[in-house]
Amino acid sequence: MIIDKIQDLKVVKKLGERLQDVDVKEFWLEYKNEKQDSLKETLHTYQTVGGVPLWKINRVLNRLARKGLSKEMLEKGMITIKLPSINTGELMSDDDKSELVKKINQLEGFELLRLCEFYQYKTTYMERKIINHVTRWIEIEIKN
Repeated sequence: MIIDKIQDLKVVKKLGERLQDVDVKEFWLEYKNEKQDSLKETLHTYQTVGGVPLWKINRVLNRLARKGLSKEMLEKGMITIKLPSINTGELMSDDDKSELVKKINQLEGFELLRLCEFYQYKTTYMERKIINHVTRWIEIEIKN
């Protein structure tokens, strides 16, 4: 009985410049889908791939986009982002490396950097093993 009353209700939804009557159920489903999409994007940012926190990389890339690339980076042709080192002696597999590079290229900060600085970029993940300690970093090659 209550469901029938709810389905009969209409909601006024603003679409651009005009108003439109929409069913409550339809409106709720659209609202729910929009929220789920935005939540997925937020969760994507806070993921870790192989122990590498994507949010830290995103923050560094956002700062670079806001401040601009330094002359030193442009002369060197390389942006280096240091990552937290790990104390295990295991290196990352090739599949994990390619997944990490793919996720980095999809980050909001990387897209913002592309839009602010009109260069072509090539991302590579680097790591070096010293005894039982692995140092990791990301190199972003700048091409004209």
